[in-house]
Amino acid sequence: MIISTKAIATHTLVLVIMMGMFAFVAFLAYANWNETITPIMESYACEFKFRRYCTDWEANNFNTVPWNWNDEEPTSCDDFGITKPTSKDECQK
Repeated sequence: MIISTKAIATHTLVLVIMMGMFAFVAFLAYANWNETITPIMESYACEFKFRRYCTDWEANNFNTVPWNWNDEEPTSCDDFGITKPTSKDECQK
């Protein structure tokens, strides 16, 4: 039994179309996942920024400000209710 050239071309075309559909669905899944995970990661980054600020401030015995809060990323921490600590008590809760 000999497979014709037409059969090979047809099957190749079907495989290419299926791979393209898979790539498109994978892209849509990634885009949805990225849209979902970005705010969560930003909130974690803000919590880390808060802890790092407190750690650096505590290293100075709470005397001098370690660095300017607004110059460090992420800058949208207010959206998550995380603001620059203003007292020793805020850092220790």
